[in-house]
Amino acid sequence: MKRRGTGRWSFSSTHFRLPLYISGLAIAAIPKPSEAPALWDMPYLNPLKEPCTSQQLQPPHAKGINVLYADAHVKFSAFSNRQAGSSPCMEDWWAEHHWEGYYE
Repeated sequence: MKRRGTGRWSFSSTHFRLPLYISGLAIAAIPKPSEAPALWDMPYLNPLKEPCTSQQLQPPHAKGINVLYADAHVKFSAFSNRQAGSSPCMEDWWAEHHWEGYYE
């Protein structure tokens, strides 16, 4: 008897026992995984004044970016609208937040 449109999928739970790593650390080694960014929208730069506002570096959302944290939740992270990072006319979200949750 031939079955159409059906498939079988099986797995062994031993495949999921390998340690998971984020930013080079095992998840269990991250002190505050709910505050540790793992993935974020690009570009993460917020132009604040000229000459940066005339460049084509607009973030995907006007007031911040979406961030996936090490504990697997996603949250909107609002821009502070103040200079951060090496550019005098831009806010660099990564420079301000990339370390959070990874250090106590």
